[in-house]
This record gives sequence, structure tokens and C-alpha cells, in this order.
Amino acid sequence: MGITDEGLKWDIDKSAPSYDDTIGRVSFKVKEIKSPFPPSHKAASIIKAPFDMIQLTYASLEQGRQLILVESNSQDTSEPEGKSGPKLSNGAPTWIQSDSQMSALYWKQDGLTFLLMSNQVKNKKFIPLYDEDELAIIANSIY
Repeated sequence: MGITDEGLKWDIDKSAPSYDDTIGRVSFKVKEIKSPFPPSHKAASIIKAPFDMIQLTYASLEQGRQLILVESNSQDTSEPEGKSGPKLSNGAPTWIQSDSQMSALYWKQDGLTFLLMSNQVKNKKFIPLYDEDELAIIANSIY
């Protein structure tokens, strides 16, 4: 989702593979979330890295809201940066990765690494949408 002078725009490469085709190109079973808002648009894109990484975007242009779930099979064992966040229902610890443009929560689960981000558009700028507790509820909806 992008911000233009005319308003919000869904800016996606029309020649890119479909959402389902992109998910099928990853070497692990991609997890999805239940969005708390009805998305008008969804996209999946593979991120170049020395391991498999995919980004799922759920957006509502009408509401100016966006959720982004990044997941990877990275074998990185370093301690995450950021403040400790709420534990997920399965006991997984989380770390807060928020900034002035988005709220974000990071965690590891079932051999995968996840980053869940949320933002909304207000006065033609991206700002955080959900707080850490709300992001944990969304993270718990992973399937």
C-alpha cells in the first residue's frame, strides 16, 4: 500500500506470480494470520536472503490499514534486539520491534522466525496501528 497525492494506492507488480503461487515457491509451510479487518488486497512476495523468506501483506485501502507478516527459516541463533513483549499462547517469547511508522512484534516458533507489523495511514503518513498486546492476539491466530 502506498500513499500518493490522490490517496492510497495498491502498488503491486501485475506481472508478479499470484499470492498462492508465491506461497508455493517457499521451501517451508507458510503460515497465515487471521486479519482483524477485512483485507481488500493481499500480496505475497519472496525476499532475497541467504535463507527462505516470504512477506505476506494484508491491506484495506478503504480503512487505510495494513498488516505485514514476514516469515523465514533462518537458522540465526543470536538474541533478538528490542524490548521483551507479551508471551504468545504457546509460551513463545516475543520482542517489540516498533518504531514511529509501525508497530511490530518478532518471535520464533516451530523452527521459523516471524515478524508481524501493522500500520495505518493518518494525515498522509504511516503510523502504528495495533499495540503489542493486540499484535500478540493476531500472532496467536496463526494457522
